[in-house]
Amino acid sequence: MRITVGSAPGAPDVVGVYSAAGVPRADAVVATASQLQAHAIEATGGTALPACPGHAHPLAARVIDGAAHRVRPQEPTHHRERILPLGR
Repeated sequence: MRITVGSAPGAPDVVGVYSAAGVPRADAVVATASQLQAHAIEATGGTALPACPGHAHPLAARVIDGAAHRVRPQEPTHHRERILPLGR
């Protein structure tokens, strides 16, 4: 999958995202979100994206109860949000 990120002057930033075929949907979403996040953090010089509310570190993509979420890496119960809403 090729994903175009932003619209910087000159040329857009293109990211290659990789996931194994046949993996559960939530795992593929987490892999995609993690790879895009790594690229965004690198492209911004280390900015925590997306930032954990109230902390200086980024949220992490994880599968919880069969769905893809962004969570606080050290304590997933502190903050959790679905990456994709139901039905998508």
